[in-house]
This record gives sequence, C-alpha cells and structure tokens, in this order.
Amino acid sequence: MAKTSEAKPSTKSEGSGAAGRTKIRRIKASNTKEASPKKIRKIKDIKPNKSKKLGAGKMKKERKFNAPTWLKAIGKPFFPIGRYVRGAWQELRVTKWPNRRATWSLTVAVLLFAAFFAVLILVVDYGFEWIMKEIIL
Repeated sequence: MAKTSEAKPSTKSEGSGAAGRTKIRRIKASNTKEASPKKIRKIKDIKPNKSKKLGAGKMKKERKFNAPTWLKAIGKPFFPIGRYVRGAWQELRVTKWPNRRATWSLTVAVLLFAAFFAVLILVVDYGFEWIMKEIIL
C-alpha cells in the first residue's frame, strides 16, 4: 500500500475562491503493493502470430511437401542454402530501392570520385618517381 501524507491546507489565498484551499497528496516511492494477477499476462498466454506479412498486406501461403526419406537425406545439405536464398529474396522484396534519377546521380558521383583519386595517385606516383631519379640517383 502506498504511504500518503496529507499536508495542511494552505492558508495563503492564491487566486480567488477554493483555489487557495488545495490539499496536496505526496506519494512515496516505497510502493510495496503488487499488481493484481488478473492484469499480468503470462508469456505462455500470448500466442505468436503464425501468419507472416510480406510487403503491404500480402500474406505468405505455407506450402507442405512430404518428400520420401531418401530424398530428404540427399537434400539435407542443401536446405540451409535454400533457406538463405529464400531469406535473401524476402529481404530484397522489402528493400526500398532508389529511383532512376538517384541511381544515376550516385553513379556519376562514384565515377567522379574514382577519377579524382586515380589522378591523385598518378600525380603522387610521378612525384615519387621524379624524386627518386633527381635526388637519389
């Protein structure tokens, strides 16, 4: 139960009327009252949603295929690869791809930066070559 203490009514009149006679209730943090068991939902009671949503409102249909045991034994090493490809495909479907204009602008930016750094490396290389020829040899 929460411990409360009531302060004496204020004798100063702040404003007009009953506003000056406000009771103040202070609640301490030592609340030992536990929540009622009806309000607490146990993890076991919560059922997971088995339907997986893909994209905007598209539901995935679960496929059941009962293969013979010899086929399962042969295909067992390939199951992780299939799960990987399926997961990658699902991730590609939910990816927000840039439009054509953004793609071209980013492509041009990459090409300009590559050209700039290629020229920079050529200039630095030529400078080191000149230093080696003139000063050291």
